[in-house]
Amino acid sequence: RWSLFFSGVNQLGDGRALKANQFLRKDTGEWTRLWVKTPNDDRIQLFVSLDKAPKMLATAGFGRRLKDAVEHSLQGTDAEGLATHLRKWKGEVTVDWLQVCRIRTNLANRAPDLLEQ
Repeated sequence: RWSLFFSGVNQLGDGRALKANQFLRKDTGEWTRLWVKTPNDDRIQLFVSLDKAPKMLATAGFGRRLKDAVEHSLQGTDAEGLATHLRKWKGEVTVDWLQVCRIRTNLANRAPDLLEQ
C-alpha cells in the first residue's frame, strides 16, 4: 500500500491533502481511485489521507501541553513577552525561536517517556 504525503510549512501540507481528497470525491459521494504506473508498467493504487500516525498525534498533543507549561513558567519573568512556538511533529517548544525543550513519546502507553531540556 502506498500513501501520498503532501508537505509544506504552517499546515500547508494538510491543506493540499484536503484539496486532493476533495478532487477525488465525485458529486455522487463516490471516490475516484488514484492509480500510477511504475517503471515496470505495474499499476499501484495511491491513497490520500489526512490521518496521522499515533506517534505523531501523541507528540503533537503532549507538545501542546508542554508549550502551555513553558508559557505558564515564563509569566512574571523577563521572558514573558517573548513568542513561544511548537514544532508539532518534532515535539519541540521554542522561545524566541530558540529550542528550550522537546518531548518524545512512547507508543506503548502513548505517554511521554522522555522530557529533554
